[in-house]
Amino acid sequence: PQTIDFPAIGDQVATNVVVLSATASSGLDVSFAVISGPASLDVDGVTLTFTGAGEVSIEASQAGGGGWDPADPVTNTFNVAKAVAAVTLNDLTQTYDGTARSATATTVPEGLTVDVTYDGGATPPTDPGQYEVVGTVVEDLYQGAATNTLTVSVASPASFAGVSAGMDAVELSFTPNAAGNDVVIVVNETGVFEDPAGAPVVGEALAGGTVLYVGAVSPQTHAELEACTPYYYKAWSYVDGFYSSGLAGSANTDGPDAPTNLGAVPDYASFVASWDAVTG
Repeated sequence: PQTIDFPAIGDQVATNVVVLSATASSGLDVSFAVISGPASLDVDGVTLTFTGAGEVSIEASQAGGGGWDPADPVTNTFNVAKAVAAVTLNDLTQTYDGTARSATATTVPEGLTVDVTYDGGATPPTDPGQYEVVGTVVEDLYQGAATNTLTVSVASPASFAGVSAGMDAVELSFTPNAAGNDVVIVVNETGVFEDPAGAPVVGEALAGGTVLYVGAVSPQTHAELEACTPYYYKAWSYVDGFYSSGLAGSANTDGPDAPTNLGAVPDYASFVASWDAVTG
């Protein structure tokens, strides 16, 4: 009787293409068939490709002819694993604007479908904060994943400045960020501020100073101040416990105007001075 020599097929990757080869002792052609698993034969009957991962069984057979009886079929079984793809997570630093903030993913090879989760859920975050992002390839032939951190931050005010408004006041003007978030203004006498934490309350301590204002209406007046005195300010955008980086400003209150009509009449040993006082 004839026999079939069908060498063992090693484990494969799902993107591989395998050209099957077997010989019959009769010299007759050998036929192949997929018995089970995620594989298919090309029309040429010898080119094997894969449709996914799993265990594959291929049978080699020879039906007989020319005086030869059919050979006993021979089966090769092997495992197929998904090919590994590289995943890169992008757009991981974003600015809060009240809408969902989504990361994106690219792959090598290009164009693979990637499932992205945020702290374990499918919904992209809206609020400021940091979120663990996991991108996982979802393909029949490929596997791969990447993990990174998405940071959603609050944008600083677009501008902030302080100018003297006389001997006893400073005018503070600002432009909120594009999202229109509230602005927190803090004052101190040193110009050294800490990172803010906690909810801002007007009149209470924050970031090494005292909270003057929380809101989005500009300008604001810091009143009842000492004349000829420097005042230091810092302004942050604020959203639900999250602060932006701050913008610093300072201003000196004015001193009184010089007296007018100053005059002196000397008499050799002394003089008489006169002047007109000014307001303040």
